[in-house]
Amino acid sequence: MIREPTGNLTRADAPVRQTATEPLEIELFDFLSFDHVHLPFNEAYLRILRAAYPDDRISFRAAKGHVERLAPRVADLSDIIFRPCDSFATPFGLSHHNPIAGQWGRASALV
Repeated sequence: MIREPTGNLTRADAPVRQTATEPLEIELFDFLSFDHVHLPFNEAYLRILRAAYPDDRISFRAAKGHVERLAPRVADLSDIIFRPCDSFATPFGLSHHNPIAGQWGRASALV
């Protein structure tokens, strides 16, 4: 198949992308953070998400101490719900980086 130039940078047969007409829910989880761990990263991540998706609802779950410290840092952002959840725990002393232990920890934290 030979394609002819279209005169612009889009492909002639490219699908048209549409944005959602209703706000969506974005769910974020940080099972590893506690208290002050990952605060700057999670703050920046929430700010980037809010800028990229200004009309969507964002829900953030982490350990209670982390949620208590993070929420005031992004209090200027709208429509973010903070919910505490259990921290990530792995069985038998396995590493958090072990994929099997990670799946188990994730599943148990969401119960």
